[in-house]
Amino acid sequence: MNSNVLASASTPTNAVPVLRTLVCCEMVDAGVLTEGLGDIRAAELTRRLDRCLRDVMHKYSGLEIAKADGYLVMFERPIQAVGFSLAYQSALRDIATELDLVLHARIGIHVGDVMVWDNTAVDVAQGARPTELEGMVRSIVGRLAALALPGQILASAVACSLAQRSHPELGERATRTRWQAHGRYRFKGVHEPVGVHEVGEPGIAPFRVPPWSSKAHREVPWWRRPSTVVLEAALALGIIGGTAFLLLRPPQAVAFSERDWVVVGDLNNRTGDDVFDAALDTALRVGLEQSRYVNVVPQARVQQTLALMKQPNALLDRSVGSDVAQRERARALIVPSIVSYGKQLRVIAEVVDPQTGQTVLSDNVDMDSADQVMGAMDQLVQRLRAHLGESLAQIQASSMPLARVTTSNIEALKSYSLGVRAVYQEDFAQSFNLLHHATDLDPQFALAYGRIAANYLGLGQPMLAREPLTKALGLSDRLSSRERSYLDAHEASLRSPRDGISAWKVYADLYPDDGAGANNVGYYAFKDVNDCDQAVPYLKRASESLHPLHIASLYTMAYCELQLGQIDASLRDFEGARNGGFGKRWIGEADARLARGDYSGALRILDEPLRSGYSTNANPNARFLRKLTLLADQGDFRVALALADEISADAEHGEFWSIALARLSLLSIEDEQDEMRTQLRVLIPQLLALATQPDRSRDFDYRLYLAELSVWAARANLLDLAERAGAALERDSVVALHPARAQLATWAKAEVELRREQGRSALQRLAHVSDHPYWSLREAQARAAVAAQDSTTAQMVYRDLIERRGAALAELTTENAMGQTERIISWNLSRLALARLIAPTQPDQALTLLDAFTAQWPKASAELPVMREAHTLAARLRAEQHSATQ
Repeated sequence: MNSNVLASASTPTNAVPVLRTLVCCEMVDAGVLTEGLGDIRAAELTRRLDRCLRDVMHKYSGLEIAKADGYLVMFERPIQAVGFSLAYQSALRDIATELDLVLHARIGIHVGDVMVWDNTAVDVAQGARPTELEGMVRSIVGRLAALALPGQILASAVACSLAQRSHPELGERATRTRWQAHGRYRFKGVHEPVGVHEVGEPGIAPFRVPPWSSKAHREVPWWRRPSTVVLEAALALGIIGGTAFLLLRPPQAVAFSERDWVVVGDLNNRTGDDVFDAALDTALRVGLEQSRYVNVVPQARVQQTLALMKQPNALLDRSVGSDVAQRERARALIVPSIVSYGKQLRVIAEVVDPQTGQTVLSDNVDMDSADQVMGAMDQLVQRLRAHLGESLAQIQASSMPLARVTTSNIEALKSYSLGVRAVYQEDFAQSFNLLHHATDLDPQFALAYGRIAANYLGLGQPMLAREPLTKALGLSDRLSSRERSYLDAHEASLRSPRDGISAWKVYADLYPDDGAGANNVGYYAFKDVNDCDQAVPYLKRASESLHPLHIASLYTMAYCELQLGQIDASLRDFEGARNGGFGKRWIGEADARLARGDYSGALRILDEPLRSGYSTNANPNARFLRKLTLLADQGDFRVALALADEISADAEHGEFWSIALARLSLLSIEDEQDEMRTQLRVLIPQLLALATQPDRSRDFDYRLYLAELSVWAARANLLDLAERAGAALERDSVVALHPARAQLATWAKAEVELRREQGRSALQRLAHVSDHPYWSLREAQARAAVAAQDSTTAQMVYRDLIERRGAALAELTTENAMGQTERIISWNLSRLALARLIAPTQPDQALTLLDAFTAQWPKASAELPVMREAHTLAARLRAEQHSATQ
């Protein structure tokens, strides 16, 4: 650069602003040096130093602006200024060694708009400098130089950020260069604080925090400033130096602590070879995830955050990544890069402060060829972990080579990475294609088999997950400890829920910040064991985590709270899940509103997916299944039957069977026994036939539906069908291992015994079924107690059932709402049954129950048997009351 490029600004009045980088370079103790050397030797040294500086300056295309107590030099780009400063400090050290002198320079670098103009020839002839420069940048760069320690190069945050992007342009010097953040400083006369970073080479640069002065102080809380009266008094009283040091020591630029979170950005590939794309950032993530010191925000959570930011396809660069990290409360963003220079490759990782968007440290590893990239990534990951504060012992204890826990085949790693990303777009077909391609390229790629298994589990196809899960665990030496523990827990869950819960508890304890473990403990405890007391603490932990399914954990917890009768808490958490995005797919809030009797609120939730344009994805009839329950809860049985007939035509698998169960309960209350029997004679053989098909053909749990149908067959006096269904359940080895299925199978047996008037046997069977019996089993237990003439037990159980309306709506409830309509009908019938029991001894309470029973079903026909019984019993009790008062 020279003055000719500024010809358009030939006079001060025509000066124009341009973006430039300034360097201020000041010699330390120049006056003392002159006094020690004498004028002649000092002049010789000054001329040599001037020549040295100008030689280096021209090498980096700089332009000398001024020389007084120091030099002011202008550059086009920050990386040129950094290159010049590093080279000058190195040359100065060589001269000092040669002459056996102490020579140090302080250097400041800043970038911004400046006013630049060339003086006229007349002005230059009269002593003016050829080029003039003014602007706030000049003041700030002078303050930076004055702040610097001897031998130190201080760059503003903006200059540092721009220079670091071009770090490899430093060539061979880049491998020796370090960057260190010193925080934000306030300079006298400068309104805004300035981020200060040091750049230098070990052995030359001091890499120490610059001291405070009257013209510059670090931005820290008031009680930590040297001028603070409190500190001065404390020092005056002689508080020990170590304590004062700890109080005065400025914090790290990114104050990273154990178990803090980082976001891993997308790879910045500057090699021109796209094989590295989507692969090396995965390698970096997997390497960091081996640590128990550093927590990595999961990719799925990052994608969710990008969607909320309305940037679902955005590149996770410094800017977007910083925004994501701030939203996720992560301490740092790590941006990986790979560049080529000459015949070599370099992988780089920048640690970015999300609050400022500035790089606080950078590290890199070189390699001679692409086949060394995984080894280079290993080195880089271990250095990063050390930079973030992890001890060497921790790193060594939890590190396996990346080529071992992923793959040495970069193309396979890229295919795996793209397969994982396809899941976030809900393109499972493409995900499976890419993951299978990865395993074709590397048949020992255990992580890819594990991802295939996870895909099937996420799709609700556990049987299809078994084969890839077995392959992954068969290659357990190719899995990190974390991945092995994760897949072990999944395998245990496929064996039995209790084994799964135990395994997930282990995972949750080993990796407490990964909400997957806590979520799965809670989910299986709720879904398969019916133990919400155990589930809620884990679900709460998971819902407060950065796990991508934390909203799903909140949703499941809301169901548990509903089951436990905590309606207010349930509504709060259902609303939280819906507001978090979960309600666009699932509509459990309607169940909580229904439990409270808020029919208009429940209908609003049920209709919301239609109004907002969202479907309920895999189960478009989920809202109609809830409407069947809502209609039945008001006694509008005929309308509910019509709706069931309407939606059953398009229903598939689990939906169809849920609708069939709802129809049976509606037919039963309407006393349509013949149609019930006709339906059961078709449904049970059809379901038994499905049970003989290979596991892969089923995408729902036929065992639960078979148990429910067996119950209805017993109630309809079709004992042969009920026993056939029960026998099929007894032969099924899965039933004994799964508490939910085993409970319903026991219920089916008890219903057969009740139909055969074996009340005592049924009562004994149901009394010992589980520590956490379902609502339906308790209802059967109450009827068995009545049949066994155990009125005390019957009354106790019925009162408990009436108090647990939320459980009737929540238990075994999925999108398919299996058995929910029958349970809500039975809940109101429990009032009639209890009134019947206590009428002889507690007529007032019985009347209260009867009034509540009839008020619950205002739309029910008065001719229904149960309604006639309720009205008749109420009339008799009132007549007896009237007679008693005469």
